[in-house]
Amino acid sequence: MLSTARALAPFAIGAALGGCSSLLPLHREAFVDDCVLAEFVVGPDGRLVLPATDESLVLRRLELAPPPLAERFAGSERWFVYPEGTTVDVRCTYRAYGKHGGPPPTPRELWPLAQSLRNCEQP
Repeated sequence: MLSTARALAPFAIGAALGGCSSLLPLHREAFVDDCVLAEFVVGPDGRLVLPATDESLVLRRLELAPPPLAERFAGSERWFVYPEGTTVDVRCTYRAYGKHGGPPPTPRELWPLAQSLRNCEQP
């Protein structure tokens, strides 16, 4: 029994060390958890372009009113299809990370085309 344990020891150590390579780094970029309410007016192309989850932005919840006619993805773009001139209310909870040691983006930087933008906790 002892010889079996000795024979398997190198494999157990290798498995443990291999698992360490998938641990998160000790230092993570700065981040902010936020919730925004935004109002958009759909332009003549009928597309409402909104951010999509990527390595620096995690959309946890995205609600649109009224509901879109369709949702499309192309590369890193995500857009929703509406009739031209539709006013769309968006509620989004998200986590945004800073890049290259900088601060996380502001809501206005994430939602530059919003006609109005406010934090969910504000009246």
